[in-house]
Amino acid sequence: LADGSRGGALFHAACLRRESETLLLPGSSGSGKTTLAAWLALNGWQYRTDELTFIPAGSLDIQEHRGQQTDA
Repeated sequence: LADGSRGGALFHAACLRRESETLLLPGSSGSGKTTLAAWLALNGWQYRTDELTFIPAGSLDIQEHRGQQTDA
């Protein structure tokens, strides 16, 4: 669980979706979240993030943070 979250739960977690299901894969850096998320994405799950996932208090509306995007 990430420190400093207010009004909900902030996870360092990969997040994937399939139909009406959402899957969170919480874990520390280097634990394999990205590798497992990539495999799941190749097997029918929609990749959302492998950075931060926030669940507001009293809600199941999961909000993904995909990190900073840069122009190459």
